[in-house]
Amino acid sequence: MSYGLGVMNPVHALAFALPVLLAALCACASRGQIPPAPPVGHFDVASIDGTDVSGTGLELEFAADGRVTGSTGVNRCSGRTLVEGGDLSFTPLITTRRAGPPAAMERERLFLATLTRVNGWRLANGDIVLLVGGHVAMRLTRR
Repeated sequence: MSYGLGVMNPVHALAFALPVLLAALCACASRGQIPPAPPVGHFDVASIDGTDVSGTGLELEFAADGRVTGSTGVNRCSGRTLVEGGDLSFTPLITTRRAGPPAAMERERLFLATLTRVNGWRLANGDIVLLVGGHVAMRLTRR
């Protein structure tokens, strides 16, 4: 088959375009622009707004289908995550309604209120960092 002057053979065009496309994708991946997969697994809450809450029973478990369940330290909670690229948010969580000591109930209030504000996330050494406006709001450690 003959190709006129200035017309590139489709095979040659593909051979030229493929390495350029792969290089562009690799460059995007190295800058973190390709969205990560949604978080999956069981995590303990290590800190909220920089305050250590390790060992208080706060936990979240993320399922591959977007469901999230957990413990506030006093009550059980469940809902869904919405993940789009680096954005992550939680639907309103439902909780059981048990009462606990005042300090535990205040920690529960802070935990649930923080989750409603979360709008981003990232992975850090296997742990999840939940973000509000780009700032660390909660750190979760894998069980």
